[in-house]
Amino acid sequence: TLPIRDCQRRLISVIGRACLGEQKPKFRHGTGFHKTLYLYGEHRVVKGRRGYLLEGNFDPIFLTQCGYGNAVSTMGADISPIQAEKICQFFSEVYVAMDPDKAGQDAEVKVKAMLGHRLPVKILALPGKDVDLLNYQQVRTVFGNPYG
Repeated sequence: TLPIRDCQRRLISVIGRACLGEQKPKFRHGTGFHKTLYLYGEHRVVKGRRGYLLEGNFDPIFLTQCGYGNAVSTMGADISPIQAEKICQFFSEVYVAMDPDKAGQDAEVKVKAMLGHRLPVKILALPGKDVDLLNYQQVRTVFGNPYG
């Protein structure tokens, strides 16, 4: 179970893994929660800096543990207009690394179309694994040096 907080750090909902395996949906949210209104990890954002936009719930946690702050997730392979607006308000530029599957690739195209005219967007290619399944060297190869 993971807490979901808004940018004022208020607890909005929780998210939990439904079950291991192929059960749909994989993750369940609290009653009445609309994931299109929030970015997972938005409560940790330092505004005006580079941000990392990811797909999965565990991706921002893992990337932050690797030294890359300002990591948020859309909590799925789609981005809503409200999430896009938040990204534009939060970041000076955004590096995008969605899951390396068809849904993730489609999401990257949509992110570029929605944000590319408002701030610099760099699409990063993952080596066949989701962000949270990479080892530290693979993270460094994909995302570069976290300190500049």
